[in-house]
Order: sequence, then C-alpha cells, then structure tokens
Amino acid sequence: MTDVATSESGDIVPRISHLCLTLVKVSNALRDVLYALADLGFVSSRLPPRVNERDGLEVVRLKDRARTLCKERDALHEAMGSLGARLLDSEQVELIIEGGPVEGSFLSWQPGEPEIAWWRRSDDPGSERLPLDGVRPSGDQVQLH
Repeated sequence: MTDVATSESGDIVPRISHLCLTLVKVSNALRDVLYALADLGFVSSRLPPRVNERDGLEVVRLKDRARTLCKERDALHEAMGSLGARLLDSEQVELIIEGGPVEGSFLSWQPGEPEIAWWRRSDDPGSERLPLDGVRPSGDQVQLH
C-alpha cells in the first residue's frame, strides 16, 4: 500500500468527501438550470451560456446562475486537484489519485467509502477497479444524475 493510502487517507477522505458531495449538489443545480433554459427554448452546448441582447429577463437570470454554477464547479475541480485527486468520470463520482500499488496506477475513492480501498491500473474509466491488498472495501457509491 502506498503512503497516500496509509498515512493521508484519514485526512484526505473527509475533505474529498465534502468536495464530492458539494460537486454533486452544484452539478444537479446546473443541470436543473440548463433544463429550465431548454424549457424556455434556449439550448446550447457552450458552458457557461452567453447572455445576448435578445434574451428576456428570465433567460438572463438563468444564464447568470449557470455561469455562477460553472465557476463553482471549476473551483471544486481545482480544490480536488490541489489534494492530488481528480474526477474520473462525469457520470459516476470517482476520484483517482496518483500512487497506486503498481507503477503508473491510481488509487480510487468514491463517496460513501470510509477509506481509500481501491485502485485502477490506469485512469481509463473502463479499467477494472481492484481492491487494495490488506483493505476490505465497503461503502456505497454516489451517482451524478
């Protein structure tokens, strides 16, 4: 097991857990704003959406909210990065941290897990998630919807 998994996981898990749960809330709020914009006839693949002079007051308000949520989301990703973690996949919250048991591998953690108990050979979301030796994995996973 690596130093990150043994000595820092007790410190990093609560911080990352808080960041992940906040990210889920921000992502859900952003999704809701984008649905509200779509209901008003505005659809764009560009985030954050730009305000233009033809937008009505409600569209401007929603676009401003989307812009704020995008900034919050980016700040959360940056905070995760400062802890050496990053989001593996936008659909399933999983953070990976360099320093798994095999050279070039990654430790893996998902909200609801009390400790870092998994690893992946690569940062490919399709790679198999394996239990760390000497750690009994437990906990639930949180999905972004």
